[in-house]
Amino acid sequence: MKILGCANHTPEQLLHWLEKHNIATPADIAIVQQGTHLSSKRPKSRFLFVTDIESVRVNQHVLNSQSYANTFMFMFGSSLTLSRVSNIVPLDYSKSTSLPLTFDQEKLSPSSIRRSLKSTHLHVGIHNHDNLKELTDRVKLGSLLNPLMTFIYTLPRATHQTQVKEVVAYYIYYGSSVQKFRKLLEDQDIVLSDRVFSRLFEILNSDVGKNYRAAFETYRKQGLAIACKKHKVSSYEMSYIASVVESKK
Repeated sequence: MKILGCANHTPEQLLHWLEKHNIATPADIAIVQQGTHLSSKRPKSRFLFVTDIESVRVNQHVLNSQSYANTFMFMFGSSLTLSRVSNIVPLDYSKSTSLPLTFDQEKLSPSSIRRSLKSTHLHVGIHNHDNLKELTDRVKLGSLLNPLMTFIYTLPRATHQTQVKEVVAYYIYYGSSVQKFRKLLEDQDIVLSDRVFSRLFEILNSDVGKNYRAAFETYRKQGLAIACKKHKVSSYEMSYIASVVESKK
């Protein structure tokens, strides 16, 4: 088995791209529905599309069997989620080795995919690691945007990452209450689990999060330059958060 990770394209987009470059057709691909237990027999399709990490976990022994030695799985999810899969080959993202964790978007490359398809069978596994805790543990004074945006990109697409970013920016910009924050999420039909909501507020209410909210109070009264100097915050991060909020006015 060989797993190829796709963090910045949907299954539909990747299928269209694979067809365009004569790498695969719909007939070559099987969609693995969430919760499916794969047969131990050799699969009829050469390519599998998977959209959840649990399907890899429950089928790990099958995927590592000889029956799947010539099968390739395209797995979709956030780059941070995909990083939990051992021996995964990134298709449209690259992971830096520096801290804090950062992931860069990359273009799909026909040549790199063809090289991957020629590679040998690799053992597939899941790292039992709490990425959300790692993110909140790495929040450092002087930077809010990096850990915050990395956290947002760990959320599944179904929770509308853009809308969450806008609500978070509003909270930082105006310093609204937790109740107001929850109401803004509900107005966008966004539901976060208690665990995810708790982790998010660990970042927002860290020392750096509080400092940025104080900086925006100064920003609204005295401008960017004074706010950055007084609170020792990044002008880039201030400008980015402000642009998210002010573009919605």
